[in-house]
Amino acid sequence: LTSASAMSSTVAPCCASSNPGRPHVRASAARCAHVRSYKYTSPDDSLFESLILHRFWAFGVRAFIPEWVAPNLMTFVGFLHALAAYALLLAYSPALDGSAPPWVYVACAACLFVYQTMDGMDGKQARRVGAGSPLGEVVDHGADAIASCVYGVFLVDVFGIGWDFKHAPSLGRWPAVFLITYSRAAFALDSVAAAFTGRLPVARLDAQELQVVIQLTCLWNAAHGVGYWHRLVKFGALGLDDPMPLGVMVVLLGAGAGVYARVKSAGATLSQKTSPHLPAYIRGPA
Repeated sequence: LTSASAMSSTVAPCCASSNPGRPHVRASAARCAHVRSYKYTSPDDSLFESLILHRFWAFGVRAFIPEWVAPNLMTFVGFLHALAAYALLLAYSPALDGSAPPWVYVACAACLFVYQTMDGMDGKQARRVGAGSPLGEVVDHGADAIASCVYGVFLVDVFGIGWDFKHAPSLGRWPAVFLITYSRAAFALDSVAAAFTGRLPVARLDAQELQVVIQLTCLWNAAHGVGYWHRLVKFGALGLDDPMPLGVMVVLLGAGAGVYARVKSAGATLSQKTSPHLPAYIRGPA
């Protein structure tokens, strides 16, 4: 067992005199100062957030969520629904080719809607009851990090791309691997940018719009099947004269917009000499 004297040597006093809290086991004074100097800054709104989602989430919190419900519980409930959608999709469409029965896509759309709604309402509940904290943001973004992988898998399935890319068999599984990896890499890049700028970069068309598109596409596929996305189309205006499946074209355009947004945010991050998010002892003298 660890002796009391040894334990005391690993406990650092909290560094904020206005909010001293309790000592933290195995946390240095510098790390303690880093945690307590953190201040959350709301990111810019995406298009759907500014048009309707924020108002919808605020209404949902007031109408349906009691004040005793912990925001982190809401995050966890939403996260479980995202995992349930993922499990359903893999169970009934393991080839990610849109072959799941209609009821699966309806259920997946409902589960993903619950995830998105809980993810939007948990912050509003936290501010409503005064329970906002760095821990809450870690839980929220931890769930989002895993859910970003889930949405990459749904992109491959609902637009009929498939685990084995039948439109170009020579490419094998690389298109699916790219999309699944890209969704995770984009979230990771945004998180790194947020750590250095103090604000999560959000494009006008971003994750919220992607989630709505996937939910609506799930419902479309439930009603009409995935064959619609296999239709061969030409986009001569974009210099693409060879016919390409509509679903592939939609995903490519969306991925291109996402890459542009990430390159833009990365440039803004690299051009910033010092970060207002990092505490002074890390930034050094101005």
